[in-house]
Amino acid sequence: KKKKMSNEQKRKVLVTGFLDWRFNNEPINIWRSRDNPSSRLLVGDACSSPPIIKNGELPKLLETILPEIDFHFQTIPTIWNSSYSLDLTKFDVVIHLGLGVYDRTDRILLENGAFNQRNGNDALGMTAEQKIDINLDLEDTIQHSRMSDIVCELDNSVIENFSIKTESARIGNTYICNETHFRALKSLFENEKENNKFLLSGVFFVHIPYPEKVDD
Repeated sequence: KKKKMSNEQKRKVLVTGFLDWRFNNEPINIWRSRDNPSSRLLVGDACSSPPIIKNGELPKLLETILPEIDFHFQTIPTIWNSSYSLDLTKFDVVIHLGLGVYDRTDRILLENGAFNQRNGNDALGMTAEQKIDINLDLEDTIQHSRMSDIVCELDNSVIENFSIKTESARIGNTYICNETHFRALKSLFENEKENNKFLLSGVFFVHIPYPEKVDD
């Protein structure tokens, strides 16, 4: 009889999604999950603050089809430096989700590297220091060859009716998603410098579209 693995034996995977950042004439609530599908996938129903237990469609699916993985799900506000509160070294793999496909509902973008820039106002209307890493030039990008090989291998593939496109780091993607992926890649490099002292061995950023049908 096959022995059931304990959570200590399972590979740990963190999946994150972003909370709302556009409020128009409504009161600003950076903890709301209503309009951003990357957090709605994790929390399920719209809410004014994220629930402790994430029972959205994605947690249900992943925990059903991949019981050998110890999944963790986290929503983060769409404000500058928000991902800096995450201890990525506690996980084997980190997958950040963000809304980033606006012209169609059947495409997923995989980010290949990150750009050393921050541009735009966050959910609080705040800007940030333009350079993410002050030791690099503004036009510099950061890439990890092993991560690039994986996402480039998936370019132009089709998964469950979604066409997959891999995009290189670019000036047009320098918002909080890019900052978040930049930090994840830096964490991966830092762990390798420490001779893989920590668990972290893979980081990915996945840009998703709005769903075809949006519920309340």
